[in-house]
Amino acid sequence: MKVSFVKAFYSGACDGRGGRVHDIIHHLRDMVDPPFQFDVHAYIVKNPDNTLASSPQEFLGTGHELQGTRRNNIEYALKLPTLLKNLHKSKPDVIHLTGFHPILVPPVMAASRNSPLVLGPNIGGWYPNRLDSVWGSGQMDLLKFKSKFRLRQILIKFLNWSRVLAFGDYHREMLHMLGIQDGDISNLHPGVDSIFTKLDSPGRNVSTPELLYVGDFSNHKGYDIFLRAISLIESNVEARVIGMGDPDWNLIRSLGLENRINVEGFISRSDLPNYYQSADLVVIPSIDETAGPNTQIEALACGTPVVATNTPGIREFAHDDATILFWPRQPRALAEAIEKALENVSVLSRSAWNDAEEYNVSNTVRQLEEIYTEVS
Repeated sequence: MKVSFVKAFYSGACDGRGGRVHDIIHHLRDMVDPPFQFDVHAYIVKNPDNTLASSPQEFLGTGHELQGTRRNNIEYALKLPTLLKNLHKSKPDVIHLTGFHPILVPPVMAASRNSPLVLGPNIGGWYPNRLDSVWGSGQMDLLKFKSKFRLRQILIKFLNWSRVLAFGDYHREMLHMLGIQDGDISNLHPGVDSIFTKLDSPGRNVSTPELLYVGDFSNHKGYDIFLRAISLIESNVEARVIGMGDPDWNLIRSLGLENRINVEGFISRSDLPNYYQSADLVVIPSIDETAGPNTQIEALACGTPVVATNTPGIREFAHDDATILFWPRQPRALAEAIEKALENVSVLSRSAWNDAEEYNVSNTVRQLEEIYTEVS
C-alpha cells in the first residue's frame, strides 16, 4: 500500500511546525521498516528530504520566507499543475490531504477520482463553538472569520473523502458544523515525536519545585495569567519560561518576579525534552485549543504532569490523575491549581510517568495504518 501525503507546508526538520502531522511523517521516514510506502507532495518546503515526491520550484521565495505570508496563495496557484502531475505520477493507493486550504482542493479533487481520500486533521480556523475570545475585536473581524467558515463549508462538500480525521471530540464538533457526518470521522491518537520520552523514574529530587511554561508570550496562550499567578504563590517555586516574543520585563519587574522567573527565550524543539523532564509541572493556561496544544502532549509524553485550563480542547487529552485543571481563567484560580498540584506532585508525577508511552507517535502511525487499510 502506498500513501501520498498532500501538505501546504513541509519541513524536513522536526521543529514543531505543521502540527503533529509532521511528527507522523518524520516517524515514518525514520523507521527501518515502515508499515506502508509513502511520499509527500507539498506546495512550500523547508529542508527538503527524500520523502518528497519532488522538490517544488520556488517562484516567490523559499519555504521559510513564504510560510504564513500573503504570498502563499499566489505560490500555491503557481504550483497547482505540478502538484497534480506529481500526484498522478505517484499512483497512490490512498491520498491523505492533511490540512484544508481552498487552493488545495482542485488537484486533490482530480487525483482522488482514482484513489480514496483521507482528510485532516489540520482543519482549523474559526467555528461557532470556539471558546476563543481573541478571534478579532469587532464586527468586521467576526464577519471575515464567518465568511471563511462558510467558504470551508461549501468547498469541503466537493471532496469525496473516505475518512476525515479529528484531533478529538471538541474538534469533531467543529467538523459536524462543516457538514461532515459523525460516521465519517475518526479521532486521531494524540502522539508526538519519539524524542519526547520519560526518564527512568518519575519525579525530581530537588527542594525547590520548578514550573515550566512553553509557548509564545501572548494573552491567547495565557502568558500574562501565568506570571500573575506565580506572584500569588507564597511557597518557594521557580518558573522557567520558553518561547518567542517579548517576555514583558516591565510586568515581571512590577510583580517582583525577577528572581523567580528564568526566561530562556526560543529553544530548539530537539532540546525541549530535557526541559519537560526537568520540570515538576508544565503549566498550560491557553484560552482555547482545537487539538490539545503540542506542549501538553509533549509534556505528558515525557511523563511530566500538567496544570491546564479546563476547556474542551485541552481537558480531553490528559488523564485526570496526571492533570490539575483550573477555571475561571484568572491568576488566582491558576495559582490555587498550581498549589494543589504541588501538594500532590509525587502522585501526579507517578501517574504521568505511567501514562507517558500512550502519547508516542508510534501509536498514531499504527492507527493510521488501520484507517488506510480500511479505506483502500
